[in-house]
Formats: sequence, structure tokens, C-alpha cells
Amino acid sequence: PRDGHGGRVDDGPRVAGRGRVGEPCSDWVACRGVPLVVSVAAVSAGAEFSRFARALRIAAGGLESDGRKAVDRVAQGALRTAQAHAGVDSGDLRSSLRVSSRGGELRAAVETDLYYARFQEFGTSKMRPHPFMLPAFEQWQPELGRELEKLADKMAREL
Repeated sequence: PRDGHGGRVDDGPRVAGRGRVGEPCSDWVACRGVPLVVSVAAVSAGAEFSRFARALRIAAGGLESDGRKAVDRVAQGALRTAQAHAGVDSGDLRSSLRVSSRGGELRAAVETDLYYARFQEFGTSKMRPHPFMLPAFEQWQPELGRELEKLADKMAREL
């Protein structure tokens, strides 16, 4: 019999090919040497499942690439915002800002290696803060959430 989706329906679990589970073996001597193996393959994968599995592989293949692009778009936007908010005396702080990412991870960070960047961001006992990273984070964090929602919607449509 068919399951309505192109797959076959078994008529129930069987024990070592000797009848349905729970049915006594009619010949004790013949059944004694049969190992107790239960098969519960109730539905075989039909054409519908095969199409779904193929679509899932295709969608998943592009997911990592699309995710990297989304993270990069948001990181580049955050970099521009941080640069716009960075104080400009010499221009060193603004030009030192960069996006870094690690291969194999869906992650990026806006960074600087200037020691005085933290003083600009958080202030000192003698200087008030001039944040440039916090405004970038506050502006672009919600955008990352929207980008991830777009990816989830795209994957759902493809399936």
C-alpha cells in the first residue's frame, strides 16, 4: 500500500520475518533459532521526501555563503558608523579602525589596535568619553537581526 506521498506503508513491525510483533510463533522448534530482530520501517522515503532533501541540500549550501555576506554587510556598515563618530585630531584613530573576521566563523568585529582608543570610547578621570564604537553597535545590532530574519525567510521560501 502507498502512504499518499509516494512512499510505501508497511503493515507494521515484524519479528525476524516470522509475522507481526506480538503474534506467537506457530512452531516453537523453528522459531527457537531465530534471532529477535524487530523491523520498524513503517514508511519508506518516497519521491516527496527526496525532493525535499534535495531542496534542503541546495538551500543549506547557499546559507553559509549568504550568512557571510550578511555579516560582512553589517560589519562594513558598523565600520563606517564608527569611523564617522571617531574623533579626528590626527586621523589615526579613524584610519586604524578595521573589520576583522576569522575564517570558518560567521563572525566579524570592528577593531583598532591604538592604545588610546579605549580612552576615547570610555573616557578617563580627566577626559569625558567620546564613544565611537557604542553608536556603531547600537545602530547595526538590530540590522544584523533583520539580516538573519531575511536569511531564514529565504530558506523557508526555497523549501
